[in-house]
Amino acid sequence: MIIRKSFAKINITLEILRKREDGYHDISSLMQTIDLSDEISFSHSDMTILRSNWRSMETDGNLIMQAAESLSKYSGYTGGADIFLNKNIPLSSGMGGGSSNAACTLLALNSLWGLNIGLTALHRIADGIGSDVSFFLGPGTALVQGKGDIIEPVASLPRLYFLIVTPDIDIDNKTSLLYSNVKADMFTSGEYSQKVVGRINQNRPIRGSDTYNVFDKIYGSLFPEIDWYKKTLLDSGAKWVQFTGSGPSLYTFSEDKDLVVSIMDRLVNSGVKCAISSTISPDITDFI
Repeated sequence: MIIRKSFAKINITLEILRKREDGYHDISSLMQTIDLSDEISFSHSDMTILRSNWRSMETDGNLIMQAAESLSKYSGYTGGADIFLNKNIPLSSGMGGGSSNAACTLLALNSLWGLNIGLTALHRIADGIGSDVSFFLGPGTALVQGKGDIIEPVASLPRLYFLIVTPDIDIDNKTSLLYSNVKADMFTSGEYSQKVVGRINQNRPIRGSDTYNVFDKIYGSLFPEIDWYKKTLLDSGAKWVQFTGSGPSLYTFSEDKDLVVSIMDRLVNSGVKCAISSTISPDITDFI
């Protein structure tokens, strides 16, 4: 049996550069893995089955099943795997849980099945599964471009502590809804992401004012209840708040863990569910 952690991510920046002819959008996003994770176990079986502590995850459409099928098809492997997903990352939160699960599955089954497929080929398989899957083939910090398939590793961030709030908002077809509301005047050139990469390369700390998310301009008009969560975070001591991915999760961060804990305590007293997580560097040993 193989047991792997499947880590979440935070978007420090998320820009949309243009709409592509294939209907997708080109993005520029600085992404960072964090230690909030699902746990997935894999063992040999005649056929591939998926079980989970969240029964709603047990579908053939789950990206874990898509990853297993894609790897089997690419390699010609005829066996299967008994897979159990212990889900902790909130669903449809903007933290990439599904994409992370898919990447984790590719890495784990490549090992379990003894396929010895190289990382370059795994990236090609990942790109066929969905956006952001390639990013999760390695932990750490990266500039992600194209439709999420161009990954440029960036020097590791210092240890940052993230306070994450996932609003209790049910959004049908969230990603397509948000992208359908993106207008041409919201396109940027990638300057926000490049600015943060520049600060990292100069070994300078990143600040809340360096974060950017194009969907911040959309959420308020579509889901005005999000403003209550932002205000509560700010009233609890956060100096700034940002979305991750396509949301609706919100975050703030600091190098000062005590500060983040104090904000969390105030949020909990206000009845807001939240979590603290921290950055993960590429040298983590239990990822692959």
